[in-house]
Amino acid sequence: MVTDRIITANWLQDGAVIWMTDSLGWSIDRSVAGIFSEARFEQARGQAVLDEQNNLVTAVYEIVIDGKAEMSMREQIRANQGPTVAPPSDSGPHTQMTARK
Repeated sequence: MVTDRIITANWLQDGAVIWMTDSLGWSIDRSVAGIFSEARFEQARGQAVLDEQNNLVTAVYEIVIDGKAEMSMREQIRANQGPTVAPPSDSGPHTQMTARK
């Protein structure tokens, strides 16, 4: 049985969760995520792979629209904008590091 799918990833620049749109672009707004049938999915996946190769996005994967993905722990964390642990404060030893150019 073939089901519709959406494609998600993270912006490489800042790690934000993003969703592929019908126009094969990306949005942080899940409500505009494209829903791809089998006929269109190959084109969408090809664009996602190309965007990953061009270092625009990372961690590309598909979500089958079957009502179960919404309940997965991974999607709950992503929907709540993660992370699951608190990031370090700005007062720790990492603030002493200097950036390389």
